[in-house]
Formats: sequence, structure tokens, C-alpha cells
Amino acid sequence: MTTPNEQPEQQPENPAQSAPAPALSDALRQLGEQIEETARTVLSSERTREIQANVATGLNDVTTNLQKALESLRTNPQVQDLTDRAQKGLTEAQQNSFFKDLQETLAKALSHASTQLSEFSERIKTEHAPAPDHAAPQNIPIEHDTPPPDPDGDAGGAATGPTVRLDP
Repeated sequence: MTTPNEQPEQQPENPAQSAPAPALSDALRQLGEQIEETARTVLSSERTREIQANVATGLNDVTTNLQKALESLRTNPQVQDLTDRAQKGLTEAQQNSFFKDLQETLAKALSHASTQLSEFSERIKTEHAPAPDHAAPQNIPIEHDTPPPDPDGDAGGAATGPTVRLDP
């Protein structure tokens, strides 16, 4: 097994076999960036900062426990055997055309999810944008004393005749 800081030990021997991988890795990278941007947008409020501090403490505890569990798994011979068999199965699957089609479909789906997440993030930014200091000019319609010209070309305007004001 590898840790986040280590590189995988086995690289594909044939570059043609890993052709769909760049598209998949690009889609995963793009999705990760969109998740990060969305998380930053959502977490920018004061209330979420308080929650974030609580979650960070909990995640530190979980990380410590996971590291201990991974270390005990790493030394387990049954886990090593299982890892070897999984690597062999992965190598065989990469040579299968179904696996390549699955990778391409997954890359497209992740790209679509990334786009949707980006749009969602933009909506959140727009909705939570601070109000401007001064009011923007408004377009308020003004009523005129004379009716607008009739599109049919009648000079009178309305079909019921001219409007008479009854001012006191």
C-alpha cells in the first residue's frame, strides 16, 4: 500500500494502455479544484468558521486513528497478499476494452460534475456578495399625459377615445 506522500511502485509498462488516464486524471483534478473553490466559498462565513474549527479537531483525531490502523494493516501478511492480488487484477482490467470505456465515461461524468459544481459555486458567490455602499440607479417607468402612438397609425391612440382629466 502507498501513503499520500509516496508514489505508486508500479507504473504502466505500455503508454498506450494508459491513454484514457490523462483525461480521467484531468477530470479528477478539475473536480477537486471545483470542490475546493466551493468549500472556500461556503466556509467563508463566521458561523461556518466556528463549525470548521470543531470539524478540524475531529478530523485530526480521525487522521491519527487512521494512521495507526494503516500501520497495523501494512504489517498484516493477509493484507499484503490481498494487495498483490488486487494489483494483478487491476493490471488485467486495464488491458480490457470495457475498462477503457468505463474510464472515459467516468472522466466525462466527473467533468460534468465539476462544471455543475463550478456553476453552483458561482451562484453562492453571487447570492452572498456584499451589498454595494450606494444604491444603484433604478429604471422606473414614467407615465406620460399623452398616450403613446397607436401601432395601427390611429392618431387617437386608444379604441375608446381620448382620456379626459377631471381635475378640480
